[in-house]
Amino acid sequence: MLKRKLSVLLVAVLLFALSAPISAPAESVHLVGDPYPPVNGYASNQAVYVDGIAAPLKGYHVEGYNYFMLRELAVALNGTAAQFDVLFDQEISVIRLIPGEPYSGEVPTQEQYAEITVSPADQALFIGISRLSFATAVNVDDRNYFKLADLAELLGYVATYDEATRSVLIATYVGAPLPQFEDSPEEPSPSPQVTASPEPSPQVSDVIAESDPLNQLILQSLTALSTEIPVEEFKLVHSDADAQVFDRYWALIARHPELFYVKKHLGFTYYNSGAITLLKPEYSYSASKIPGMVETFNTELAKAYAAIPVMPTAREQVRAINDWICNHATYDNSLRRSTAYDLLVSRTGTCEAYTALFNLMATHYGITWRKLSSEPMEHAWSSVLIDGEWLHVDVTWNDGFAETGNPNNPFLLITDAQAINDQLDPHYDWVVESDAAA
Repeated sequence: MLKRKLSVLLVAVLLFALSAPISAPAESVHLVGDPYPPVNGYASNQAVYVDGIAAPLKGYHVEGYNYFMLRELAVALNGTAAQFDVLFDQEISVIRLIPGEPYSGEVPTQEQYAEITVSPADQALFIGISRLSFATAVNVDDRNYFKLADLAELLGYVATYDEATRSVLIATYVGAPLPQFEDSPEEPSPSPQVTASPEPSPQVSDVIAESDPLNQLILQSLTALSTEIPVEEFKLVHSDADAQVFDRYWALIARHPELFYVKKHLGFTYYNSGAITLLKPEYSYSASKIPGMVETFNTELAKAYAAIPVMPTAREQVRAINDWICNHATYDNSLRRSTAYDLLVSRTGTCEAYTALFNLMATHYGITWRKLSSEPMEHAWSSVLIDGEWLHVDVTWNDGFAETGNPNNPFLLITDAQAINDQLDPHYDWVVESDAAA
């Protein structure tokens, strides 16, 4: 996300994968990061279909996932709603992703080996100006291979794995046809993981209240770090997953910045009838690490609340929260830190982090808030309900002005008209991305 007048190169290297069972032995390899245990890598023999049409993608199984070349994926998705272009910037050695644009490069060719030794791909990973801190890429013969599941949300497709035919199915629009297999099984059987791909809905007026039993189950499961949430009793259906599952899930995560360890990526399993049986959340950290992070987060949050006085009016309370954040945090120009945890514990973050921490603190002090975002601005901020009027609070930009010697908080408790008509830094084309818990 953008800070005030921040000029950042739009770069993206993407991560491409689908979970699949490994059944063949291969030589030992190692991945990037803290020391990984040995993993296996070998050629994938799974067919890949895009909107029901076979796509000639050659990939590898590495540590239980399918990895594919980014340019091959671009060729396979070209002409669909999820198409994207790939450009390489030699000057700074990064790969740029341009979603929505047709692929303009050459069709890649490479030899596929039966077994491989994997080395880490260590390029910075971005889409727009948001760094993909969760991304994992591997290098085979000086070529980068990426995961499918983590690209789904960014590019706008749904990926499934058909275990009966050992096929990867990519759908770029609702109702996309399935490939016609011979001897397809007639009896309904659970279908493996489907990864969320459409963009979060920008408006939340129709999102069910948090007191809804399914919302409560999801929150309890995320707090318990569950990797599977049984939902068959709620009669959710695959054909309406956008409204019934994804919008609900994204709204809940945005409403609860304390769930900083939960990814936006969501998988689910369903029967051939379309009935969804399990939700499969993903987490940014290991289950062993998260409890310690939560304890640290809560400790730092308690210190902050002890330092921020309870003010007599909502306006004064909002100003007190804004000032505390501005005095204790700095903008993350590396664009790696985007959660409330990052800003509170590491004291640095993007506008997403500033907004998340402000909203969490506003909830604590009884302030009703909304999260606003603007795609053309590549920016996020808040609005608060004061005396029956929604007023904008952009803590990120207020902090930016404070750092330049202007502590006047020009983006604190301003009206829509003031936000739009600001001569130096107008806000525009925003949507309500999420609201406070109802």
